[in-house]
Amino acid sequence: MSLMPTIYRSTDAGAPSLSGQPGALAALLDAVLVDGYGTGAGAKTGLGWAREFLSPNKRVYRNNVVTGSGYYLRLDDANAQYGLLRGFESMSDVDNGGNAVPTVAQMTNGCLWPKSSTASATERPWFAIGTERCFYLFIRHTGISGQDAPHFAGDLASYVADDQHSFCVSNTKLTSYSSGFGMNVLFMMFAPDLNAYPINSNTGGLYIARSSAGAAAPQRLTSWSPYYMGRTMVPYGGVAGTIQVPEQVNKGVFAVPGQLLERLMVFRGEYPGLLLPFSSLSYSDGTYLEGQTTISKRFSCTSETGTSPLEGEVLFDLARAWH
Repeated sequence: MSLMPTIYRSTDAGAPSLSGQPGALAALLDAVLVDGYGTGAGAKTGLGWAREFLSPNKRVYRNNVVTGSGYYLRLDDANAQYGLLRGFESMSDVDNGGNAVPTVAQMTNGCLWPKSSTASATERPWFAIGTERCFYLFIRHTGISGQDAPHFAGDLASYVADDQHSFCVSNTKLTSYSSGFGMNVLFMMFAPDLNAYPINSNTGGLYIARSSAGAAAPQRLTSWSPYYMGRTMVPYGGVAGTIQVPEQVNKGVFAVPGQLLERLMVFRGEYPGLLLPFSSLSYSDGTYLEGQTTISKRFSCTSETGTSPLEGEVLFDLARAWH
């Protein structure tokens, strides 16, 4: 469709519902990535991904082969309460592919994305934003206000020139799920210290297809931010930051890109279109800023060891193409 981002919400007219039933996440991704939804002035087209293979409760999507990596994203949505996702460099059918992201050795069943804390038809709020290369999906799987879990799949804004292997799938670290908020490791938890977090199973919130050296082996990435306010990482908090809102010189928003490390001191790229505000929880969820050029998004995640959700906030750039 485009490298300009499109926003989708569960509150849109004609939007698919998400619930604790098999196939619900597949129906949502069918609509957001491929088919679109709605009629008339409120209609929204899909992001421009292809649906390469499908079978009951299984899907294989592919991002754009010209502007993107052309990698495949496989979804197994047979479980009522969560979907299992894995990327592939190539696929021959809905179940078989080459160069998995992550590998089976890394995540036996794939990356688990919770849909609902109950196996029922109760609808859960969701928010998605993306392009023909990547997408973010926020799911309020507990149904509790403020507990929107973030997920990502697609190509990073890579620092490697002409990178054909920047495809990522976010990981919650969960291997099963039945209730509660669950674990979200450090996906979208931005550490300010280049030495603070060795990248391991507790901190690697994303799996990328290949390292910057090009080896055909997925590895974990972790998020990093250059800004630190006291003991609070930029995108989550509840403590007032040192930057006034709006910024006092031009009444704008002061923010920086969210970067990703592939190992200590080595940057791999940036989250596409994502910005970290230099303030803490200053904007309400889904607020348009700067004349409709930016939108805020609240989310929840957990610490390395805890399971109680912490609230955070990021901004998405709506005015420029996401490369």
